Amino acid sequence: MTNTTTKKTTNPTYLGGLNANATITATGKVLRADHNNARVKAVNGKTVSYAINNRLGNSTDLKYLVKTGAITIS
Repeated sequence: MTNTTTKKTTNPTYLGGLNANATITATGKVLRADHNNARVKAVNGKTVSYAINNRLGNSTDLKYLVKTGAITIS
């Protein structure tokens, strides 16, 4: 009998074309929806991969916030 081990794999993170190492910066714009304002506060100063991996928002959420001018990603 041989010992077999299975490799632990992590699920790939879907970045949606965003740079994983880019920093998210709040612009100061106030949005109408409170949950979006809370998300902007939560992700401010974090990297894209940190925000997505820690479920502060997904790539679609971040793209929306960029589109509305609430955050910049650089």
